[in-house]
Amino acid sequence: MKSLLYILVIVSSLSFTKLHGQTYLHATVGQQNTYSGGCPVATCSGNYYDDGGAGSNYSNNVNNIYQIFCPNSAGTCLRLTFNAFDLESYSAFWGWGEYLTIGNGPAQNSTLFTTAPANGSGIITGTPTVPFSYTANNSSGCLTVRFRSDGSTRRPGWSASISCVPCAVRQADGNSDCTAPTQICSNGSFAGSSPGPGSNAADGCTGCVTGETYSNWYIFSPQTSGSLSLAISPNVGTDDLDFALYGPGASCGSLGSPIRCSYAAGTGATGMGNGAVDNSEDVNGNSWVAPVNVVAGQIYFLMINNWTAGGAGYNVSFAGSTASLDCTPLSVELTSFSGVSYETYNTLSWKAEASGNVDYYTLERSTDAENWDFVSEQSNSKLTDFKVSYSVNDEQFIPGEVNYYRLSRTNFNKETTHIRTISLLNKNEPVRILKIVNMLGQEVDPNYEGMRIIMYSNGTSLKKVGK
Repeated sequence: MKSLLYILVIVSSLSFTKLHGQTYLHATVGQQNTYSGGCPVATCSGNYYDDGGAGSNYSNNVNNIYQIFCPNSAGTCLRLTFNAFDLESYSAFWGWGEYLTIGNGPAQNSTLFTTAPANGSGIITGTPTVPFSYTANNSSGCLTVRFRSDGSTRRPGWSASISCVPCAVRQADGNSDCTAPTQICSNGSFAGSSPGPGSNAADGCTGCVTGETYSNWYIFSPQTSGSLSLAISPNVGTDDLDFALYGPGASCGSLGSPIRCSYAAGTGATGMGNGAVDNSEDVNGNSWVAPVNVVAGQIYFLMINNWTAGGAGYNVSFAGSTASLDCTPLSVELTSFSGVSYETYNTLSWKAEASGNVDYYTLERSTDAENWDFVSEQSNSKLTDFKVSYSVNDEQFIPGEVNYYRLSRTNFNKETTHIRTISLLNKNEPVRILKIVNMLGQEVDPNYEGMRIIMYSNGTSLKKVGK
């Protein structure tokens, strides 16, 4: 359940600030009566300071305000390296002093790191030896930092650098970003869950919502106009779910304010209906807002967010709606498939136009283009009017060999089509002859005198006649 601020401070602007050169200052005031310092920050570079910045001391009476940092690229996890750290020492017995905690995840109550210099309770205080680092190792790749100061001594605070590292534990973003939503094509109920807020972590930071934690994005265009009701029920009854509905005519680059929004601190089900008449509610709401009249042919975006650490799944129902969400899934067109080889991993990326009757993509690897090993499965975004980008890091590639990558798509009828194959070689490896084949594709001796194709380890080939 969301914790409410016990001290309400009125300010005219957000305390969390981004300065030029990607410099981030920690917030001093929670938004909407919560401890949230503002929208999650998606970045893999920059400097992070207490609110005093590089040259001033931090403020007094910062009441456990937290800020979420997430990586902005798939396959990576965020790392904070503290190069300076100077807080008044904290005394739990007397209740005075300052401390910082770092949560391994994108939620207020994410599990705290307890490795030095943090103590067994996750508290970092005083003047520990620098530098020291904490690196996310959760499905989102995010870290959550909380700061508490008392009303007396003010000290220089901290300076930290932000970076990202390859991270096999981080799961694919899937539909956790607005630019890769799942298309809703039925009034039937469906299940959902999310590994984190995605690579565009601040997408849903508008209206009553102070930011995403474990979020999913959906898009729909009603077949018939009418009233739309919505019920979102958590799989774990104590989870705190939030949502925002944008439209009509919304797009990821221009969502505008949500037409329905709930950021209530309650647990259990939330949604539109249940006798509610309000259109939006903050942390003090009862989890329900009024149904909405939707227009046939218009585009709407629905963001569902599990605020609770761990982000367990949920079930969505449109029972009581008079509007029909039935539609025909759109076709899909692959516009690019490419790869880049780095020292310790290969990155494979592809883009698709408006998608539809494709359930998921499968990426496989081979060293002979005949026997294939599974690399990754990516759920299709079912996007309507945007190009969708996917990216996967393969840390299990075979060094010194040509690594072939085959991309396939599987539709909802479970029919699989191989759509494109590319090859990569570690850029530090010398190019060599992989094999020589005749025109039937049969491997032959280097001295073969007929027409032959020489295949090189960098993926190129040369056709030759005779010797």
